[in-house]
Amino acid sequence: MLIEGTARNPDGKIVFQALATVSYDDSTSVYRFRSYNDGRYLETELEVIPKGFTWGFEAGPLKVSNSMRLNEKVEWVEVTESSYGAAPPRKSVEMVLKRQP
Repeated sequence: MLIEGTARNPDGKIVFQALATVSYDDSTSVYRFRSYNDGRYLETELEVIPKGFTWGFEAGPLKVSNSMRLNEKVEWVEVTESSYGAAPPRKSVEMVLKRQP
């Protein structure tokens, strides 16, 4: 699956662009998520959950987890939570994504 994301400010100017792929590895029975943004990339495992999926990563003491679920309006709702060290997770992003024609 190919996922393209673009966020715009109220004036219509692009403020964020990303591209991601989701693939399935038959040999390991694992879904993989790879995303690209501003010359960087992330590759991690993806877990399928009811009405969506989750993925995350760790960078030293930082742990980031993301979830995307379809809501009742068939929109994607993405939530990102981050924790540092032993601190409890805090929501850092919540957005509703709509498919454009």
